[in-house]
Amino acid sequence: MDEKRKFRTTLVLGNGFDLSLHLKTSYKAFHEYLEAKGFYEKHNSNELICKIRKEIHDYWYNFEKVIKDYALSSKATILFRRLAIFREGLDKFLHNWNRDLLSDMITNEILDLFNQYNFSSAIELLNNINDGELSEIMSICRKVESQIDDIELLERKKTLVILNELKAELYSFLKNAIQGHIDISEPSARVLLSTLGIEPKGYNSIEEGLLTKIVEEEWVFEDNVRIVSFNYTDTLYLIAKVVELAKGRAFPLEFEDLKNIYFPIHGTLKEEELVFGADDVEGIPYPLQILKKSEQIIDYKGKYDVKKQFTDILNNSQEIIIFGHSINGLDFEYYEEYLKTDSDSPIHIITYDETSVETIKHFLAKRNLHRGNREIKYYKTNESHNKQIEDLCNRIRTME
Repeated sequence: MDEKRKFRTTLVLGNGFDLSLHLKTSYKAFHEYLEAKGFYEKHNSNELICKIRKEIHDYWYNFEKVIKDYALSSKATILFRRLAIFREGLDKFLHNWNRDLLSDMITNEILDLFNQYNFSSAIELLNNINDGELSEIMSICRKVESQIDDIELLERKKTLVILNELKAELYSFLKNAIQGHIDISEPSARVLLSTLGIEPKGYNSIEEGLLTKIVEEEWVFEDNVRIVSFNYTDTLYLIAKVVELAKGRAFPLEFEDLKNIYFPIHGTLKEEELVFGADDVEGIPYPLQILKKSEQIIDYKGKYDVKKQFTDILNNSQEIIIFGHSINGLDFEYYEEYLKTDSDSPIHIITYDETSVETIKHFLAKRNLHRGNREIKYYKTNESHNKQIEDLCNRIRTME
């Protein structure tokens, strides 16, 4: 084991972690919430919302996959790709003044685009392309380019509006979901508390453990652990609130108290900024690039390379625990660079049942990612008492 690795344990949280706590945060629940709210009916003319309604009823990673597919192949995507080609042609014309080249660019698809957007400067160009003076046509071409900018900006704003409405519904759904009962006896709570060095043997031991983290009225967590969450919920905060209610003692734990050890990949309810959408893939036209997660992260965090930071954390971890996260889903790209290394840090994957275990094993084997001396262990939460998980909790709690 490389002694230079500075984090004894890194815990990665996915939606399966929250579900293990009995929080109703599944995508199926969100889908039913949108149906009940009439959100789908309200937006039944929006291509993205119709696609989401039709194609996803089960998993969060499918939700993001559909957004990615929309960004790459929607009607708007096809139109703006054609517009981009048309713009390239304008640039060529402005460099060589070839009137025939310009005429060849006016296809039926482009004419449809002109009409759809009431593209006045392009229609003016069409009317002058054969008889107008070249200098006049060039002037109109520059107006066309300017109007293309306006059309792209308008479409980007429309996309942002529907994205923000979807985020507002997700925020409302999750705020309601976290009001549910949290079972601190579940493996998820025990693994999280053990990672922080707290013995999860009941309210008394959790209370005592939390009290050890308060020094001179300030929360002090060891800097040698990292918690990386792909969820929007603030789980440790919620657990502290459960103990508050049970013991009648205030534990004013806030998001800021965890900022040195806790890294929310996609934003949190506390920050009131949620990130979801397509990953960084080529081919998404400018108006739809706001659907990329990286664009949204830049909007609220500034330029911020989330994947690099995640990989750096994994590279610096002595042990890694992945709880309820679809390593074999759309978020695999976050793990890919690390899994291709020959790191010997053990990975503990905690998932729901044997089917989930076999799915992940098959996924990793197919990509030849069981490599080097790396040990990968699997744990199932659907078993009534899992001694393996208990042993894992005991060991990570006492690690130096």
